[in-house]
Amino acid sequence: MAALVMAGCAGDDAAPPIVASTTTTTAPVDAPVATDPTGVPGLDAADPFCAAWAVYAGTVQTLSVAAAFGELDDVALTRLEVVAAPALQQALDAIDQEWPVTIIDERELVFAGTMGGWRLRSAGLLDQMRAQEVDDDDMATLADAWGETLAGRDPAQPAPDDPVLDATLGAAVDLSAAAVVAGLTMFTADPVLRRPEVDAPQTGAYLAESCPDLAASGVGDAL
Repeated sequence: MAALVMAGCAGDDAAPPIVASTTTTTAPVDAPVATDPTGVPGLDAADPFCAAWAVYAGTVQTLSVAAAFGELDDVALTRLEVVAAPALQQALDAIDQEWPVTIIDERELVFAGTMGGWRLRSAGLLDQMRAQEVDDDDMATLADAWGETLAGRDPAQPAPDDPVLDATLGAAVDLSAAAVVAGLTMFTADPVLRRPEVDAPQTGAYLAESCPDLAASGVGDAL
């Protein structure tokens, strides 16, 4: 693009004219914009404890961000929570069963904290779905659908897309979400999830050392 310069005659009190210089410049090429990788880290960890913790922490994080920034109404937010419930319950059960012997002293402490609250709440959501005749096969389908949601999660998007379900299961999920909104406290205000922060240094150290994907991303830092 041509640069503009000022020129004039000596002794001339008039404002000097503006003339175009023949010098040209080339606009710089924009550098590629770095983007965060998609997907919750650690879902495919070889250690089943780490993989289950990734599902647990990734689910809580995904729902919390959607609630805070996703501009979803109560039914839409609860629908995500209902779809997530089978996978979350499976993950919490796996964490319980796979708890490392080296940090066994902190197991009950951690489950008595916020993790235990999520376990209780997801169990209630499963009860709501069973009332809508959602069977074990449907629960497995929902767990797979939520796993795909976590694996494809875009950190730049505050809320994930609704998992794609068949018409019958989708209708049962919709009815379950409506029942939760009508009869239960939203998870954003549920006191069962608002417990004192757990001080479990051995568990935190284990996650940092043995679950590098979680440690590198910050997922799993908070117990």
